[in-house]
Amino acid sequence: GAAGPCLTSPAQDALVLKQRQNIREFANLQVGDVISKGSHLRADGTPEDEYYTAPQIQYAAFNNTGTNIGPYYKGGTDNQQMCTAAGNCGNGPAVDLIADTANGAISVPLQTCPTGVDRDGGPVTLYPRLSAAVSSVVSGITKDGPKNENLSAVQMVPDIFKNPADTMTTLSGSDVTLNRLGGTVLQVSQNTASGTWRIAGMVASEDASDPVKGRSWIYFNPSWLSVMITTWCSSVQQQP
Repeated sequence: GAAGPCLTSPAQDALVLKQRQNIREFANLQVGDVISKGSHLRADGTPEDEYYTAPQIQYAAFNNTGTNIGPYYKGGTDNQQMCTAAGNCGNGPAVDLIADTANGAISVPLQTCPTGVDRDGGPVTLYPRLSAAVSSVVSGITKDGPKNENLSAVQMVPDIFKNPADTMTTLSGSDVTLNRLGGTVLQVSQNTASGTWRIAGMVASEDASDPVKGRSWIYFNPSWLSVMITTWCSSVQQQP
């Protein structure tokens, strides 16, 4: 007799539910359309059903070359402003500028989500979700040039963590020094105009070569920061 449905992979990027009544037939159903149901507690402690699809995971690295947004340090009035290496102080770059792919931010297409069915047979709307976690990061500061030029003032080094198989090799042969890590921040937002998620990153590094006078630099979307990105659909909406 015919066997029950099973998952098979006709391609690297797709799992398809196969009904083996006919060896040449595939059900028109991908894993991204399979909806599971779980539950979680609301803020008031009461349970809530949640419908969700299987997560998809990918690797990506930031790649700011510093053309529009270079490194900043805290300085200026009462040491409360964001200053460029050239000494221009102000409020620092706007969030929209940091989240621009032209400045090294990561872009991921917004998912198209299926519609679920609740226990009463009614429709359940599913929304796109995305989560990003740090994969690799170093407290990088660009090295000075052979004539003592402060390269950190004018540029950033691209493609440090572009390939996860070569992160250590690329870093060791680069113009990036390792220093004290102040912290790393990721920000996820939806860009409705382009239909994409935007992931922006920040790395703070303290200059270890001069612990007394060395500045604490803030790099936006540096190539020495990479992330693991998880996307899925859920009946619990993510703040855009």
